[in-house]
Amino acid sequence: MHQGRPAASSRRWPTLLTAALLGYAAGVLSTRRRDRRQLAAARAEARHDPLTGLPNRRAALAEVDTRLAGGPLLLAIADLDDFKQVNDDHGHLVGDDLLCIVAVRLYLAGQPDGFAARLAGDECLILLPDRGGDPADAISAVLSLLAEPVTIGTATLWPHASAGVATTASGAASWRHLIACADQALYRAKASGHTVAVHDPQLDPPTPSDDPRPYTRRRDHRPRNPTPDPGTPTGT
Repeated sequence: MHQGRPAASSRRWPTLLTAALLGYAAGVLSTRRRDRRQLAAARAEARHDPLTGLPNRRAALAEVDTRLAGGPLLLAIADLDDFKQVNDDHGHLVGDDLLCIVAVRLYLAGQPDGFAARLAGDECLILLPDRGGDPADAISAVLSLLAEPVTIGTATLWPHASAGVATTASGAASWRHLIACADQALYRAKASGHTVAVHDPQLDPPTPSDDPRPYTRRRDHRPRNPTPDPGTPTGT
């Protein structure tokens, strides 16, 4: 009777070993799936702004570089006017909520083939296909959507933004040059008190093609006594 037990036990070993191997393989696959999900989440987090959910500066630069090879492109850099005053008067939580609302409006305004990203603070980047016509009109249509009043708690806000625009038609050959041209135009828009300025080599200083930020950070409000923009008739 006792001589049959080792044989029965030995017959169970392949089954136990197979079960163990299958369990190990299932665990490995589960770990790999979890690692892939975590990696995908980390990559998405690295390319998106944690407050607004918009693509961040890294993603924006990559998108500009990709779209440069796809056809005529219009790029605008926009920031909110007097955003610091919103934070000072209503607190940073209201300011954060306003940025999130602006982000949603920018995203919707750019659909279906546009792109919007948050670069830093209240500064955003907008990409649109350049279909001809006046670039200022295309961006003004986007900014008009941002200007709808916003009620946050007990505060009613009227957000306004200024924008600088550059297009590939102006000769910008790289994402750095294109962004620098738009940045210069925004600087001029802020200085002159106009809502939109389109890069003009005759009005803006020469831009090094390898310098995406030729100016220090702009104040987020317009001057109290704006100087007329030589490129735009007074009173428009």
